[in-house]
Amino acid sequence: MLAVPDLELTFVSQGRRDSLTLRELGRRSAARAAGMQRHGLRPQDRVVVQLPSSVELFVTMVAALRAGLVIVPLPTSAGSQHLTAAVTDSGAKLLVVADEWRGTGYPARLAAVSDVATLAAVHVAGPGAPADLALERLDGGDFDPVAVSPDSACALIYTSGSSAAPKGVLHSHNSLLAEVQTGWASQSGEADRRSFVPLPPGHIGGLISALVPLVTRRPAAFLEPWDRGSGLELIRSTGATFMGAVPFFLIELLDAAAGDPAALAPLRFASIGGAGVPPVLVERADALGIRAARAYGLTEHPTISGGSATDPPALRAHTDGRLLRGSRVRIVDPAGEDVPPGEVGEIVSIGPEMMLGYTDPELDRANHLPGGWFRTGDLGRFDGDTLTVTGRLKEIIIRGGENIAASDVENVLMRHPAVLDAAVVGVPDDRYGERVLAVVVARAGMTLDLAAVREHFAAAGSSRRHAPELLDVVDALPRGATGKVQRGQLREQWSPPPASSGRPTAS
Repeated sequence: MLAVPDLELTFVSQGRRDSLTLRELGRRSAARAAGMQRHGLRPQDRVVVQLPSSVELFVTMVAALRAGLVIVPLPTSAGSQHLTAAVTDSGAKLLVVADEWRGTGYPARLAAVSDVATLAAVHVAGPGAPADLALERLDGGDFDPVAVSPDSACALIYTSGSSAAPKGVLHSHNSLLAEVQTGWASQSGEADRRSFVPLPPGHIGGLISALVPLVTRRPAAFLEPWDRGSGLELIRSTGATFMGAVPFFLIELLDAAAGDPAALAPLRFASIGGAGVPPVLVERADALGIRAARAYGLTEHPTISGGSATDPPALRAHTDGRLLRGSRVRIVDPAGEDVPPGEVGEIVSIGPEMMLGYTDPELDRANHLPGGWFRTGDLGRFDGDTLTVTGRLKEIIIRGGENIAASDVENVLMRHPAVLDAAVVGVPDDRYGERVLAVVVARAGMTLDLAAVREHFAAAGSSRRHAPELLDVVDALPRGATGKVQRGQLREQWSPPPASSGRPTAS
């Protein structure tokens, strides 16, 4: 698989540009896999890797897979508490970290895991690594090929924890291969597809993006940390035609290219998911000749549905597309019973990309229905052809007994000419139970107040109760490494709303 045809992977990280061919990857990963075996690691042992998108990440990841190990990729942004929890929960025997990442050095990381009993070895990648811990010292020896069951675990991914504590999700070789073949690799339908990847490797989208070029033998360019200027340059220099990302990255690129539409000329298709996708974002991309389409999935079931480059605008902007091959969904009520067709309920799913399970068996019992159906925690409707996600159970605002979907409010907000970015959450209220808080980033040179926002909702024909009752204009929304808004932080800041903050309210 790694021999022919050859192709080049490109990495831009903290201003440095590197490349790696598949032939080089095959040679170097064999040497590293041999070193892992020499350290005493055996099939199904866990390897925690906290590296940015880079040559060393790919070599380490592929080496672990070849040795039958379970890779545990962590976001570079994960702090010591997250790292300790992952190493402890996974029972990792090997830890690989970067020498430095955006001001945090390896000593702080290693101190955090010094008491983990299972950890047998630690290695550090980068020029600042001490000689005795340098990652290169792991390489060498004769690699003994391992017979691996395709149904065995190969990856353990911890969910982002934006609305709850992170959960350990186990995937098999088969589930990840099914995701590559039916999800990311087939959506654009382009034989010459070159991918631009802004997703970090510590999350399911970034991990799948790393596997796609290895399976499809199509070039890919990886960027971390995010910088929209570097993103534009990388798309141009590599001729990237496809991007899979969360909405934030596409919004940033469209804003950066606003004065020069040709800056994004190579890009032809963008598959956008991982967070609510406002229809106006698809419309903006279409105006620049980029076919954007919504896609839906989770760490536990990476891609359930998605639009394609050939779908009509209405389907790409207002639905989450058709089910991928082999995936099935049901829409159920709180008791787990199917609701009538067209009605909104919780989405439950099953399919070949489904996880093996959680590291905590109790979570498996709590999140599955009989027959193996997974409870996504997301609300939506299915018309027998297309799936439309309407929000998360935890992102429903209950005001005076009325359910208000945060995504519905955000979609209207994003059409206001002064709004660059927005998130909506429910905050406690003694009278109504919850009120609608809009946290927005205004466009440069523009101002916004609550009265203008509510006038905008009235003009759009929205219900008065759906219009925001609280407004906070901020410089930037709190986001995790994948670009998802950290709604928990917004709720914490406004629970209860500060009485003397001076922030405008309305009844």
